[in-house]
Amino acid sequence: MPKDERHIPSESGQKIVPKGVTARERRRASHRRRKNMTRMVVVGVFVLIVGIIALLIFPPGGAASDETFVVPPAREHPLAEDNTLGAADAAVVLEEFADFQCSACASFWQQIEPILIEQYISTGQVKYIYRSANDFLGADSANAAEGAYCAGEQGKFWEMHDMLYANFAGHAGAGGYSDERLTAMAGQAGLDADAFSQCLKSDDQRERVQQDGEDFRAVNQDLIDSGQSFGTPTLAINGVRVDMASSWEELFAALDAAIAASAP
Repeated sequence: MPKDERHIPSESGQKIVPKGVTARERRRASHRRRKNMTRMVVVGVFVLIVGIIALLIFPPGGAASDETFVVPPAREHPLAEDNTLGAADAAVVLEEFADFQCSACASFWQQIEPILIEQYISTGQVKYIYRSANDFLGADSANAAEGAYCAGEQGKFWEMHDMLYANFAGHAGAGGYSDERLTAMAGQAGLDADAFSQCLKSDDQRERVQQDGEDFRAVNQDLIDSGQSFGTPTLAINGVRVDMASSWEELFAALDAAIAASAP
């Protein structure tokens, strides 16, 4: 009898018993199932007990420290001072208001920032300031920004900034930018992880991130007033937002114009 035809009701309402199976054999099979079930229950209880003990010894949250992150290639950070690069007395100041959860910001970091460093910042023509947009794309955005500023307390703002963007593709769905993951990233970026963690927990940088958010909106106020959308990255030269309709080349053109206008 084919397997899929066994144990189906007959017209009389009785179940068809597979051929060749006696009542004794059925009892033995039932006994074996009960023994197996008992064994499974015992094993399950044992595993549960071991799991409870493990949770008591190793509380949740420690797993993030075992995660491996992408360490970005070393990048030049000329005249780095906290969240700024370049000569302090540069006539042209470029501010970027960005979000560590923003794909366009990650693209800017990967493609445009190296050009800025090489052609404008290292040459002393432009001072570059990286600022957050607070929680523009969610609470994790603000937490990541606080993490970058906490790294700045150890003189490693740009190392953490690069670490966050290098791992941009993997942040979603893997714990996001929780304190635990940020601390693990900081450790792999060469920071003192304990000091970093204490800074995050203290919320010492929260007010600074909130001020970033207010300044981000202020730079975009004309768009807000006219009901237009705005987003990240927002770039401002000497406090004035740069309008970019089609390409990053418009940013370079605006920088060149500002540099030319500042020349004696």
